[in-house]
Amino acid sequence: MRHAQEHYQASPSTPRSARRFVGRLLDRWGRNDVRPEADLLTSEVVADAVRQSPSHVTLLVEENDGVVRIEVSDVPGLITNPSAGAFERRTSRRLVRALSRRWGSEADSDRTTTWVELPDNRSTRLGAFTSAGRPRSSRS
Repeated sequence: MRHAQEHYQASPSTPRSARRFVGRLLDRWGRNDVRPEADLLTSEVVADAVRQSPSHVTLLVEENDGVVRIEVSDVPGLITNPSAGAFERRTSRRLVRALSRRWGSEADSDRTTTWVELPDNRSTRLGAFTSAGRPRSSRS
């Protein structure tokens, strides 16, 4: 098993920094087969954590038996307006469901962790989406 972890202050540039970190790891591990999905899902999950966490975000990336797992943890923040960002959260979750092998979220009193898993030989690719972010119809 290979793994690496990075900590970030929550800011608008955190998703970009996290995406670059994951990209460098995947390059080093020879896992470019999941790079497009990992880039997009890292950005989405980290951006969601930044929206909800006023302080810091922890990113853990693991590769084990062909599965790449990306975990994002944050200290739960106080969301003053739960409806703010609802569209972004729905869109993000739709992408996570469509592009990951498995995903989930766990919370305890200290932190919230959202994770996604990406396997080898993906059958769902970024090209399966329209420009509006909706899955393309399989009908002709």
